[in-house]
Amino acid sequence: MTFDELQIPIEIIPWIMPISTLLIGIALSSLVIYLGSLWLVYAKAGRSGWLIFVPLVNMYVLLRIAGQPGWHFLLLFIPLVNLFVIIVMWVRLAQAFGKSTLFGLGLIFFNWIFLIGLAFGQSEYQLINARKQHLDEFQPINVRPS
Repeated sequence: MTFDELQIPIEIIPWIMPISTLLIGIALSSLVIYLGSLWLVYAKAGRSGWLIFVPLVNMYVLLRIAGQPGWHFLLLFIPLVNLFVIIVMWVRLAQAFGKSTLFGLGLIFFNWIFLIGLAFGQSEYQLINARKQHLDEFQPINVRPS
């Protein structure tokens, strides 16, 4: 298919390349900001930021950061149930960082904006202390023979 077959007005053709370059630049910079914010959220939770680039693992780790059990990951493969799991995950993620349920709703509806706020804000991950406290309660049994 040529430009003649598309019937694009000749006046628009010089603008196609600059506008498409601008749109691609905006999309790539938005992607970098989003991935950087997600990286910082993982880092605040004590996880490696590189995990955001591993498919499926990144969602499992995000569920665990939010304090949900690991088997909830399997629910993500069930249609309609996965929507409920994701909504609960974003609300619990906000709560895991000491934010309100309203902030969690912001993560659901305005994900980019609120994720940037979560990553670059002063909030700290709250579940690390609970996990350390749980590990401190564990008393290992001495299995070495005397």
